[in-house]
Amino acid sequence: MKPLSAPTGRARQLPTRTRLSRFPQKATLRAHRRPSVGLWLRLEGFSRLGGDGGAGAAESDRVRSDDAAREIEALDEALAKLRAAELEDDSAVAALEAEVIERKDRLALTRRTRADYEAQIQERRAALAQVIADEAEEAYRLGVGERDSVARSVAEAAELFLERLAALDRAEEAAHGAWTTAQDRAREAGRRPQTESPPELEATPEVLDEPWERLRAEIRDRANERFEKDLVEAAARSPM
Repeated sequence: MKPLSAPTGRARQLPTRTRLSRFPQKATLRAHRRPSVGLWLRLEGFSRLGGDGGAGAAESDRVRSDDAAREIEALDEALAKLRAAELEDDSAVAALEAEVIERKDRLALTRRTRADYEAQIQERRAALAQVIADEAEEAYRLGVGERDSVARSVAEAAELFLERLAALDRAEEAAHGAWTTAQDRAREAGRRPQTESPPELEATPEVLDEPWERLRAEIRDRANERFEKDLVEAAARSPM
């Protein structure tokens, strides 16, 4: 048997008890829910229309109405819980969204701060590199100045050495002249003069042996090094 559809017009507004009084006592009342028409009733198992049994039908109608009321009450409670859960979830989502916004703001601030630090570090490194380069340049200039100062000292020492070397030569010549004069005076005095120069007159003074040998070796090595350097520079300047 097909379920009874919800009546239209005024019949739809009648109470459930009024609408069910038209059916016999033996009918079975069942309550159903449809999204389109709400609560509707289905009668099953009746054998005939009309007849007696009005008191039993009224009692059954009351019992079924109570069931429907309890169902509605349960649905209302469930709806209230859903609304509470919805409100709670909505509040939680709003809190999460606020936290996301706050964290995004903090993240943006952190990134800007990090970028500023990186820029400062880069600037400091560039400035440090400039300072190191300036210090290296200053050390180079100081080194060149020190070298030139030492070179001037060496040049002065070389000039003094040459002067002293010339003085040594003059002293040797004077010694030879004095020895020759001594031999002439000895001959004039009737003495037998020496025909050969004494060894100490012809030999280099012993005190000069080691320094003179070191000086000759140093000059020879430096002369060779300078000669090789001049050859390399001349080859570099020479067109191929």
